[in-house]
Amino acid sequence: MKRSEINTTKWDACIDAHPLGLPYAYSWYLDAATNGHWDALVTEEYCQVMPLPWNKKWGIKQVYQPHACQQLGVFGYGETLCNAFKAELDQRFKSYHVSFNAASSVVSSQCYTNYTLDLNQPYESLFAAYRKDRRKTIRKAKERGHVQPISTEDFWAFYHKHDPVKANKGKGDISCFDDVLQAALSRDQAEVIGYFAEGALEAVNAYTKTQKRIVSLLGVVNPKVRNNGGGALVFDHMIEQYAEQPLTFDFEGSMLPAVAYFLEGFHPKEENYYYVEKRHPLLQNLKRLAGKG
Repeated sequence: MKRSEINTTKWDACIDAHPLGLPYAYSWYLDAATNGHWDALVTEEYCQVMPLPWNKKWGIKQVYQPHACQQLGVFGYGETLCNAFKAELDQRFKSYHVSFNAASSVVSSQCYTNYTLDLNQPYESLFAAYRKDRRKTIRKAKERGHVQPISTEDFWAFYHKHDPVKANKGKGDISCFDDVLQAALSRDQAEVIGYFAEGALEAVNAYTKTQKRIVSLLGVVNPKVRNNGGGALVFDHMIEQYAEQPLTFDFEGSMLPAVAYFLEGFHPKEENYYYVEKRHPLLQNLKRLAGKG
């Protein structure tokens, strides 16, 4: 089914019903993340759906994983049809790479780890479960400064200043994230916050919200003051703000050992999801030749 044929009311109701509460498959989110370039596999009455973001490489249409979408795959309710959707994907496309969400039954050799935290408990209990060094760092950060909302302009200026390698190499990624962030903000489903100490901005984070989940989309810390705890306090601020609500906090990462160690300080649980791919022979050969050049 093409994007223009999709009933967005029924589609978004299906995404609402999904147990994980992920934001990535809502029609407005996909429109922003792909510039409207997505199709879908849909069962009768939209009980289960699978978004198919697409682009073209060397003239070949392929399904891909947009930068601002950690997990896609099959969404909905009732008996899962993941394998049937996967078979349909195989039949229709000669090239694809998709990360199936953690509720999917699709399994592959490429497993990725996400970290989540159940917020439906008192903040005091959540804080007490943090790693000892994390609690100490947060207390010191609270003594030095505070967290408050900031503008998207200040967010991106800080990001480009303190993570210039990613900002310059991934200009397409940044544009995608900004489109998603602006779309979420316009729907009152996002917030951008920063940690200030002695009047200086030291850490920032942009997150989005659904009925079931708070998702940290993008954050960065001034590396010169990384050990001052600003990044940790930004996460703690979000956790405290939404504690005692039937929500899941989603750290959105990470497979990088240093980042994983940092996130583990909040005593989250691991959530695994799987990446599947099928490469068109021509694209493989062209990629190999491009690499040699």
